[in-house]
Amino acid sequence: MYRINLINRNRSQRIHSSLGFRVSTFSRFTLLTIQFILFLVLILNYLPGTFLMSIEWLVGNQLIRISLLILSGIMALHFAAGEHWKSLLLAEITLVLFLTEFFLTTPILKFRQDRFEEYPLRVLTVNNNRSASFDTWIKYCVNNSIDIAGFQEISELRIDNYMNIAKEAGYYLRYINDYPQAHTGVLILSKGAILESKPLAAPSSYKSPLRSSLYVTTQIQNVTVNVITGHLEPYGDPPVTAKFSVASRMRYEQSKLLAEKVKETEGYWLVLGDFNATPTDRSIRPLKRVLKDTWSEGGFGFGGTWPGELGIFRIDYILQQGFHSAYNARIIQAPGSDHRAYRVDISW
Repeated sequence: MYRINLINRNRSQRIHSSLGFRVSTFSRFTLLTIQFILFLVLILNYLPGTFLMSIEWLVGNQLIRISLLILSGIMALHFAAGEHWKSLLLAEITLVLFLTEFFLTTPILKFRQDRFEEYPLRVLTVNNNRSASFDTWIKYCVNNSIDIAGFQEISELRIDNYMNIAKEAGYYLRYINDYPQAHTGVLILSKGAILESKPLAAPSSYKSPLRSSLYVTTQIQNVTVNVITGHLEPYGDPPVTAKFSVASRMRYEQSKLLAEKVKETEGYWLVLGDFNATPTDRSIRPLKRVLKDTWSEGGFGFGGTWPGELGIFRIDYILQQGFHSAYNARIIQAPGSDHRAYRVDISW
């Protein structure tokens, strides 16, 4: 009887040992698969080919990539604790690359310092979201010595009134509709005379085959400054996967057209507005290749501008070329809008 019990016990131990090995192997394989997917998501955002623009919404969004950065750190710790050295190597490479991307796009490794210069160029961008608060923003511009401001989603129904308000406040104003039959558009205010203005039309899939940004040249402090403001392709409604894919491709084409315009003329450039893309999205890289991101230069932290209540995503930008540097960058609450406003000082 004792011998039978011993045999059964040994058999049971072998079965449990075998099952434990299988569970352990399965868990390790599952974790390694997850780690490989993390690495794949990381590199997909940088592989050449515009066809990958279709999955930008899935692999490019900054919030998603920060979440994956945290997950990569957890995976690296797990592999280190289990002494899985080969898996740990892949996890460490993924973690280092995610961290590099994070610090390049999010200025947190510096102390915020307000600088004071005698004659800075002070710039503002606001998505007004069809709000009737434009007169409030005019007062803000006057009280805060704003030199150039770009507005998006301005209602055309009030534009005549806005022109009168701007003129009384000492600003020059230009406005265009985003697209044909639109009831909203984009607008540029300038303290200096506007010498030239024209629309820059690019392909679109949102309610129209074309979407326009506004280009002006203006004279500020006896210097000619080229300014573009635009509202790049939104994801639209309803936000289904197909719409996301098309919007990313259209946004890339619009960004590329604006970048080509910047490359036509040397000098001082400002490109500002609601780009509907986070800093890690590839659809706005054509612009970021030829212009500097003023938040990266003069801001601190994430700089989230949407949604207005929380400020999770940074999708509103002021990009510059030709100026010395940007500083005193700050995010401002925008009553009546679903965005926050963004203001920055730029030195000549």
